[in-house]
Amino acid sequence: TSSPPKILLKKVSESDISKKKRKIESRNKGSVSQRQIQVGDLIGDVKVTDINFARAKVQLIDKAFFGANIRARIHVTMAEPIAAKPKLSKQEKKAKDEHKIGKSHPFYSWKAGDVIKGVRCVAVDTRDGVSFVELANRSEKSDLVSSSPIVVSDPSQLPPGSLVHSIVTSVSASSPHFGVWVQVCPGISGFVPALELSSDPDILNDIESNYKVGTRLSCCVMEKSNPEKTPLRHQLQRDDHDNNTKEHNALELSVLLAEEQSNAKQAGFKPTKPQRGDVVVGRINKKMRVLGPPALMLNLRGTFTGRCCITELNDMDDWANMPLGKDPSNDSKSGSNEVQRVVSDSEADLSNNENDDDDEESRDEDKAKSEIREEYPDGKFIKCRVLGSARAKGAVELSLRDSRLEGDLEEDCVPEPNDMTHAYVISTTKKGCFVRISRYVEGRVILKELSDDFIPNPTVMFPPGRLVVGKVKRVTKHDGKQKGNRGLAATVDIDMRESVLLSSGNRITLDDIQENSKYTGVVTRIESYGVFVRIENSDVSGLAHVSECSDSYVKNIFDLYNPGDLVKVMVIKFDKEEKRLGFSLKASNFVDDDDSDDASLSDEASSSEEDSDEEEEEVKDALDERSDGEGDSDSDDENFVAKMAAKMEQAGDVHSDNDSESSDDSSADSDDDSESDEKSLEQRPEESL
Repeated sequence: TSSPPKILLKKVSESDISKKKRKIESRNKGSVSQRQIQVGDLIGDVKVTDINFARAKVQLIDKAFFGANIRARIHVTMAEPIAAKPKLSKQEKKAKDEHKIGKSHPFYSWKAGDVIKGVRCVAVDTRDGVSFVELANRSEKSDLVSSSPIVVSDPSQLPPGSLVHSIVTSVSASSPHFGVWVQVCPGISGFVPALELSSDPDILNDIESNYKVGTRLSCCVMEKSNPEKTPLRHQLQRDDHDNNTKEHNALELSVLLAEEQSNAKQAGFKPTKPQRGDVVVGRINKKMRVLGPPALMLNLRGTFTGRCCITELNDMDDWANMPLGKDPSNDSKSGSNEVQRVVSDSEADLSNNENDDDDEESRDEDKAKSEIREEYPDGKFIKCRVLGSARAKGAVELSLRDSRLEGDLEEDCVPEPNDMTHAYVISTTKKGCFVRISRYVEGRVILKELSDDFIPNPTVMFPPGRLVVGKVKRVTKHDGKQKGNRGLAATVDIDMRESVLLSSGNRITLDDIQENSKYTGVVTRIESYGVFVRIENSDVSGLAHVSECSDSYVKNIFDLYNPGDLVKVMVIKFDKEEKRLGFSLKASNFVDDDDSDDASLSDEASSSEEDSDEEEEEVKDALDERSDGEGDSDSDDENFVAKMAAKMEQAGDVHSDNDSESSDDSSADSDDDSESDEKSLEQRPEESL
């Protein structure tokens, strides 16, 4: 086996060691005697030897430092770009890309071998006979915050209110702390929240383009939040370029506070709570718990929270249906309530042939919907006007209306009875619907006044956020001292039926009804003992007993009529004391009428068993047509209110020539039902607010 290699060492005596030490000491003494470096000294010219993202190593080329044991560098926070445009080779550009040195970085125009002129000393540290020198080529004229120390060893040396320069090292896009990380000086880093960077939402919405790595920022040190009260996920984490400190202790900085101080404005060490009339920038946060839905929640400067009511998203003339989007939970609800129908083999074959076309159309619709840009996406920055403190504790009431931003802070007027008003749905139950007209005015609609047609599932038909139109029946104003009004200025009762909205105002009342008079009505309810009918253009309802529903024997009244059918009635009984009406639907009562309906005579066919099958088919067709018609009033229809407005305008032109006195609305058999519905809607659950 071969023996291991041996190392020969030169024998050195103690005298040789002492001679070498004396030689080094004499050389160091000679250099120090030539030039002692102190903070603030003008060093002169230096030559760049190496560059990375955080610092540039340099060599002192002044003859006064020749032979001195000095290591010098220029930190990125102490550097200024060279005025001359750099001519970099492909290899040099590649090296800068590897170090993430972009065009905004102070070192972008630097390269190894360049001579930096006018360098001065900002810090000196001597260890083991070696002098470590921090240099800067920034002129005093460019140092706008010369009152603050340029180099500190601990963040506590920069108290709240200190003005400092910093260099952007990275952009953080995570939701707990969205903003930019900066380097203040060697070993000291800081974080600037996005809302403390600028008051222009367009700049903040493209933060990566406007605050590129290497950009210099003038900041003010803010008061630090209490870490014991701050959740761990919201505490500042370590920056990628902060490798000098084991435990991260970043400064919390603000560009806006620095601008306020430079403009001689009274600025504290942290953002203050916005006051009524202030214009602020907020960041939409859809992960936050919504206060008083439907509403939009926003993060403001500091730790303040903002709430924008759905009625304050746009001016009333620009209100849109479902501005905050559709609640996915409503889709599951609607899907669970769909009625399944038995399909025959022939229908199944026909359906299979049409599946390909339907699938292609559905794909096109899904693609079109995906291309629609959401108006209020999560994380978007937007300008708001402060209206005051919200009813919910701790929140600030905001508005996104253009008129508010222009200075109009007046509250919306309370509607009067018989006014047509727009509103947004707050919540819907089996008893009715709650709506919001403005911040301080809410309304209610009982179930039977939601629509002229039968609504099988009101919660799906009227989801939160749907834009509706109705006629004000009654207004109850509050003085603020009443309990249970939740700070509202007024609550209103609204009627949303199309027949009410399109009426000219001279509606038929109970006083106008006379026996043996004939009217057109709509079937509202069917029972085994008869049919309930409401006279058109009125709230007057009555009962047609089963014996008065047809001239012939009725086997099953449910096969003869359906809710929503348009029929002709004749008043055969009128009890004024009880306010009850008795109707007759027999076709024989309308034989001599010039405008008799074929539909009113169709009940004669029920006497013949041969035509019963045809009648059943007609009923099925009517049901299919009505189910198809319900799709026209779906909550996703953006033109629902516009269509209704056009109908109302057309109806107004038709009725403009008719001058008649209007009287109060009254009802016969529906009085008890409406009173019970209104009582059930009197107390609104607080959680629905």
